[in-house]
Amino acid sequence: MLDESVNQAQHMAKKTAFRFFVADDDRCSLTWSLTIQKNDIYVSNSGSKHDKISLHESGSYQWSVRSEHQASVPFALNDRHIAKWISPSTPPGSLTRQFYELIASTELERGRPRPNKKSTFVQAPGIGWATRVDFVVFTPPAGKQVTSATWEPKPIFEDRLASGKLLIVTQSTIPIDLHTATKFDAVRAMGKEEGEKYGKITARALAKIQDAQGIWGMAEVLVNRPSSERTASE
Repeated sequence: MLDESVNQAQHMAKKTAFRFFVADDDRCSLTWSLTIQKNDIYVSNSGSKHDKISLHESGSYQWSVRSEHQASVPFALNDRHIAKWISPSTPPGSLTRQFYELIASTELERGRPRPNKKSTFVQAPGIGWATRVDFVVFTPPAGKQVTSATWEPKPIFEDRLASGKLLIVTQSTIPIDLHTATKFDAVRAMGKEEGEKYGKITARALAKIQDAQGIWGMAEVLVNRPSSERTASE
């Protein structure tokens, strides 16, 4: 009975299952971490200890200030949730994108050290392009098993959730369109304004974005880029 209780407690515990970063020869993104607790998925990054993205089995998805830091974040005193949305449905036999990270080559930080902890390295694309990392859930039909050889492109990570669903992480390269570039510029301007307001330099920010299929994601934005790398609008 004791052994069974210990096993259940271990199964309930969170585990950091996967880390990745995007880099070229001398520039690097934040390190992104994926943590799993039974059927709940948590996404965080090395740039902030205060917030996280939660993809709950219930279908409630949230970008939130962590409860232990709520009291120290002024805008979160009344509500620690920065954004909320509902997950795409996952009927049996479906393969559905649930969330994605977008890391544009223009938003990599020069001189940022690569992570010390074991992490998957993703080569940065050229200027005008971005790395898209998708978090995909496959819900197998009853009684069927699926192997990684089924997926194209090949996942950079996969794991089976407690429910039997498969979490698959894929990486692709996509062009940055005008709408996304404009979003980056708006977030960059807000970050600079915030820094001036509180007398500090805001190095990086996150932008909540949505693709043409209605999937929500998060993008890194480098607020204070070197002058040699700025666009005309900056």
